[in-house]
Amino acid sequence: MSQISEKYRRDFKNCEYENPRIKKVRLFQKKRVLKIIVIGIAIVILLIFYAIFYSPIFFVNNIEIAGLSKEKSESVNRIIYENMKGKSGYLFSKAQMFFFSTKKLKEELTNKFLFEDLQIRKKWPDTIKIVVKEKQGALIWRNNENCFIIDLIGVAFAKCQDELNYLTIKELNDFKKFELGQKVIDSEKIYQILIMAESLRNLFGTESAKIIEKQNDYLNIYLHNGPELKLALTFDVFETIAKVTAIYNNEKYRNDWSKLITVDLRFGEKIYIK
Repeated sequence: MSQISEKYRRDFKNCEYENPRIKKVRLFQKKRVLKIIVIGIAIVILLIFYAIFYSPIFFVNNIEIAGLSKEKSESVNRIIYENMKGKSGYLFSKAQMFFFSTKKLKEELTNKFLFEDLQIRKKWPDTIKIVVKEKQGALIWRNNENCFIIDLIGVAFAKCQDELNYLTIKELNDFKKFELGQKVIDSEKIYQILIMAESLRNLFGTESAKIIEKQNDYLNIYLHNGPELKLALTFDVFETIAKVTAIYNNEKYRNDWSKLITVDLRFGEKIYIK
């Protein structure tokens, strides 16, 4: 048998016999599956993104406050709701748990109140929890420019609130401006004033000595159904109270006590009664 010339020989072994139409269909199917997978992944990512950043599930819906009175809890609530207003980065709500700033809230509360301890944390998925140890107030201190609640060492730790029924010291002719955290009165003077007020209330009733006017070391104390007492912090507080008690128990003044206008003990042994 004669051999076929090299010119006419063909390599049938390496030839492809697959139908090109079927190949095209399979390629199309692969692309379509890949496209569906990509779209599915994108949808899942968008759903997760929505669930995390826009779904109500992760919005602040509950506020838990422990350690504060009802009035102060309402004030703290108002501050929290103010912090929840607006957008973070022009896209996300500040009420969203991921973007609600506990650090900013703590700074704001610390500026407005002076707590002994303040803890703020997020309780997922939708709660802000605040635990407070409130600094106890001794009395209210006010002058012509300020009104603060102060502690026993004379430091202003909160602004006045109308509903509080604390003993009030009113500084006369004092126009100094103070800030929260500053000391406004000496602790020794607070100690003297508290002793005087408590002793006078025990003697004349709880409606007495609720407001004490102070000018330098002199005090004006108003009694319920009685005269105005003019006292001085330069004298021993217990001796001063003993003098007031002796005058009150003196029959000469006791019967007409409500008619007296002033009892002045600012000048040592000299007592002026009007």
